[in-house]
Amino acid sequence: MNHRELAVHTAAKEQPLIQAFVQERAVDMFLSQNRRAQAGLFAAAAIVAVVWFGRTHAAGAPLWLACVGVVTLLRYLYTERWVRQGGVQQAAWRIAFVVLVNGILMAIPLLAFDRLSELERAAVSIILLATATASVATTSGRSHVYLAFAVPMLVPLALAWALARHDQEATVAAFGIAALVLLFLLFLVSIGRQANLVFEESCRFRYGEQQLNAELKQALEQASESNRAKTQFLAAASHDLRQPLHSMNVLVAALTLRELDPRSREIVGLLDSVNQTLSKQLDGLLDISKLDAGTIRPELSVHRLDQLVASHHATMAPVARERGLRFTLDIVEPASVLVDGPLLGRALSNLTDNAFKFTRRGGTVSLSLRREQGQAVLAVADDGIGIAQEEQERVFREFYQVGNTERDRAKGLGLGLSIVRRLCGLLGVDLSLASQPGA
Repeated sequence: MNHRELAVHTAAKEQPLIQAFVQERAVDMFLSQNRRAQAGLFAAAAIVAVVWFGRTHAAGAPLWLACVGVVTLLRYLYTERWVRQGGVQQAAWRIAFVVLVNGILMAIPLLAFDRLSELERAAVSIILLATATASVATTSGRSHVYLAFAVPMLVPLALAWALARHDQEATVAAFGIAALVLLFLLFLVSIGRQANLVFEESCRFRYGEQQLNAELKQALEQASESNRAKTQFLAAASHDLRQPLHSMNVLVAALTLRELDPRSREIVGLLDSVNQTLSKQLDGLLDISKLDAGTIRPELSVHRLDQLVASHHATMAPVARERGLRFTLDIVEPASVLVDGPLLGRALSNLTDNAFKFTRRGGTVSLSLRREQGQAVLAVADDGIGIAQEEQERVFREFYQVGNTERDRAKGLGLGLSIVRRLCGLLGVDLSLASQPGA
């Protein structure tokens, strides 16, 4: 089966579902407008009753209005329950029956049409025509439902104009009005069909939108499940690898205590360097997995930020010297903040390590603390290779590294800045980056 045949097959399979959705929305629209429509219909009936009774003083007028009131009340109370008892298709025919009863009731005053004046006949005609026009919207333009209401009302109205007694000069005009009423009925049916096409098209659009939303929700759930699986895998792998890595550290330490020839000592040094790199990578993976799983909860307390920064500088200064870098510290004034000290220290370590990694030997990395408008501003700056504007958002993504397309693991996994952003989010710390290539 080719793509075109598959598309046709899928569309044919969905057609009954779409049609059922359209019918369900039509029922919903009718029921949502039912109470308001009944209020308008009873108001129209009341005006007709006043005209009827004012001319004839017949007891039938108030009795008819009372009958309309009872039907209106029953429809107001029970229509939704009665309509929804069956399926959607059955509901459409029940709605047609309900509006048929209303249409027949509204035509009953036409029995007294012959006794009304020309002006009163015009008033009654306008009311019935207006009622029929308004029902186009409440029936969603569905032909069988609309005709069930309009035909029992407008066809008798046309006959009433044609058969009522008129002045000789008005007879021709009366037949013309009767013809116009029938033409207007046909016009309303045409308008109803167009309204129904628009209604069905909008329902199809809504159906497609709902299907798309359902597919999107399913895709998001699958992505979330994949992400959870990734998180669990990273956590398990990082945890399981720590034990053999610890054993390797012990063995390397034991080797350094032995008397070794220069070549063997060089190999042990390289092994220790590789081991430290692997430890950092596992730490990054474990941090990411914990952050993804939401198991890291900040424990906030008041910390002297200047002391935390000074301690960090003292710890990292030997690393900077070993790499041939100047590592400066500039604390303008003391600052106390509410923060999780270990988590902030972890973020600061990642930023400093990143600065060391991308600063050439002989360069400078600076660590500063100052106040700006009541806020403590902690900055890690370097005169390294810099980051282009288009790369500045990407460097905070997982496993993304600028200029490491060959994926040299000695340069890390590309998790440091991603961890920094997540930790800052947990701590409520604003994080910003200002850089340009070569600066």
